[in-house]
Amino acid sequence: MPKTRAEDHNEFLSLQDAAALIPCSVRTIRRRIADGQLPAYRTGRIMRVKRGDLEALMQPVNPWAVK
Repeated sequence: MPKTRAEDHNEFLSLQDAAALIPCSVRTIRRRIADGQLPAYRTGRIMRVKRGDLEALMQPVNPWAVK
């Protein structure tokens, strides 16, 4: 069964997968978490971020350029 758009936004990603998705370094993802720009969830020693939170972090430089 394919995922719906709402399920995609609630999907949890590892920090490595999140870094590969936007693309940036894992260190940048950790910095965004540390400064409060990106919420993270911890299960034991493993940290995860929601795909929707990661996509919300990305903003276009010129809002009129993106339709």
